Amino acid sequence: MRATILLVVSLLIASAPSAQSGEVLYRVSRPIAAEFPAAAAPDGAVFPTEEVTVRSLTFADAKGWTVVTDAPLADQAGGTTLGPSATTTFSTYVDADADLWIREIVLFGRTFLIEESVPVVRWRLTGEEGSFIGHRVQRATASVEGREVEAWFTPDIPVPLGPDKYGGLPGLVLVLTEGGGARFEATAVSLRAEGEAAPVPDRPTDGQTVSAEEYRRIMRERIEALQNYRGPAGTVVVPVN
Repeated sequence: MRATILLVVSLLIASAPSAQSGEVLYRVSRPIAAEFPAAAAPDGAVFPTEEVTVRSLTFADAKGWTVVTDAPLADQAGGTTLGPSATTTFSTYVDADADLWIREIVLFGRTFLIEESVPVVRWRLTGEEGSFIGHRVQRATASVEGREVEAWFTPDIPVPLGPDKYGGLPGLVLVLTEGGGARFEATAVSLRAEGEAAPVPDRPTDGQTVSAEEYRRIMRERIEALQNYRGPAGTVVVPVN
């Protein structure tokens, strides 16, 4: 029986070999829970079953910068998919060596920087291996906030990063599935030649730095404000400042 190996982020980062730099594109799909009555669909129309977006992760050593692309993708089965709200965009910055994770959120014209420690995910290596888009991959699982998560990472690219908060493995995460939630699947990986400079930006500073709790409070206030601001014919007027 294979022994289950528990991995902690700090241990992996300390023992990781020299890292590479480059960029990976993820296709991110999330199921849409809403049910639409059949009578509401025009002839030949297909209601969306998932929301699909694109994320790009630029990485160098233990630093990474993830950007979410707002443009929705066409569903491979021919149906329409939905993209994220145009009123909210966000990106994330991680510096595993400095134990820093920043979410940059632009909401209604304001930029917020939510600073936290790098999330610790206690991964279990299963010993299973495979191949994905030309890279050798290994399987790891974890329980995160009550949800089972499965990751396939490649030791060929020894950076402890992945989509969203899912890092800390001894290799770049190429596929990640949240039980009942999102699925991140790499569609392309490009690596830079040794010695080539990687355009990973410095720590973001342009915005209002807040804690996660402060951001939630601001969101609650915004929602209350939206309920009170009404324009002509009942239209909603969004307060920017």
